[in-house]
Amino acid sequence: MSTLKPIDHQNIVLRLLARSAACDAQHLATLAQAYKLPVSLHQVRVACDELCEQQFVARTITGYRLTAHGECELPAVPLLESYYVAPAGGCCMTRHAYQQPKCPECQYRKPPSEFRDPGTFEPLPACKHCLRKSQRGGQRWTA
Repeated sequence: MSTLKPIDHQNIVLRLLARSAACDAQHLATLAQAYKLPVSLHQVRVACDELCEQQFVARTITGYRLTAHGECELPAVPLLESYYVAPAGGCCMTRHAYQQPKCPECQYRKPPSEFRDPGTFEPLPACKHCLRKSQRGGQRWTA
């Protein structure tokens, strides 16, 4: 029995697409099983459709692929290693989501290292990603 929510299925699909070329939902479900992730083919298809609506994923002739928006979202998505199949058949998170601090800018929970300056180790008011974005004037891309 899976205790993962639809957002977790979407996160898993984003991470799997980041590790592979454009592929169909069947291949993504096979990859998820290879990583021992508790995601069914139906859940992968629903997650892909939702990600297409949000424009993080695009449909191609060969299947699904990440878009530029999807690649920008990847740093905020939990790693695949965060999900695993428990011995009893259910699934669990290896770390609790609320043990990580939340960025006041983007509202994502991130590891504590994201809130420290890498050179001086001084605390930062927001995560590194949000600070870089604010330095660029709020723009995602620079020309």
